[in-house]
Amino acid sequence: CFSCSTCLAGQYKDLEGPHACSNCPPNTYGPDVGATARAQCLECPAFSNTLDDGNSLVDECFCENEYYRAINGPVHTCMSCPQGGQCDGGFCAFRNISLVCPSGDEVIGRWSRASDDTYVLSSCPDGYTLVNSDDGTSQGEFSHDVQQCRACDPGEEYILNPD
Repeated sequence: CFSCSTCLAGQYKDLEGPHACSNCPPNTYGPDVGATARAQCLECPAFSNTLDDGNSLVDECFCENEYYRAINGPVHTCMSCPQGGQCDGGFCAFRNISLVCPSGDEVIGRWSRASDDTYVLSSCPDGYTLVNSDDGTSQGEFSHDVQQCRACDPGEEYILNPD
């Protein structure tokens, strides 16, 4: 005796009859209960992967080590790690809330989340200069990926307030 049952989120069943539900494959997630096609399993955001199959939430897609998750409304994005957040071995310190590298090194500078949930560097400690543009300064066009606190070179004068 068989009874019909609805597939759980993270599963689908594309054939009628007494066949079992199939799990959404790795690197996908299926948010819908009762999915009837593999196409209802959604791909994880770019630069993210799952640990296994049968995932039902986008939160089960983990950004690769060089990226961090930014959530802007319903959109989950794996953002490339700015230079100032990169740890030895390519790990992005922004993957954890403490902003600390696996080695225990702390990220230099004051970082905060912008309205689109990306990290933005707002200031650097004494002896460092803020870089957030491709020209190596903070005066040019903003570039997310180059943000960092760069140590002042020997022989450079540190000016507390240039204005």
